[in-house]
Amino acid sequence: MINYAELNTENICTGVKSVMREINASNLVEIPRMDEDYLWKKYDPETETWSEEKFLPDRPAIQLKEFDQLKADKEKLETDVLGVLQMNAMHLKTMAEQGQQLKDSKALNSDLLLKLARNGIN
Repeated sequence: MINYAELNTENICTGVKSVMREINASNLVEIPRMDEDYLWKKYDPETETWSEEKFLPDRPAIQLKEFDQLKADKEKLETDVLGVLQMNAMHLKTMAEQGQQLKDSKALNSDLLLKLARNGIN
């Protein structure tokens, strides 16, 4: 097993994982053991050392970011639902128009049959 610390853009460890095969990714640093003590520590790639200090995330900022993402997702869903409703309304209108055309066609056929019957053609 190979153990990795996953780094964010500021070289702070945001996760640790253990995998079967080597992964070549710029945001992964191999660590000697699976240890959550690496979490929130900063890695210095030049000296290949870890800080003692932990750089805990700003919870309100993360929550605000998550809220903003949820709000954007909600707005997209509302737009998608509105689009589906508009499409359904168009389909219903088309179906109603086709139904009216069918009704008109049946009425025309009935009129023609009546005229034919009146004129003695069966």
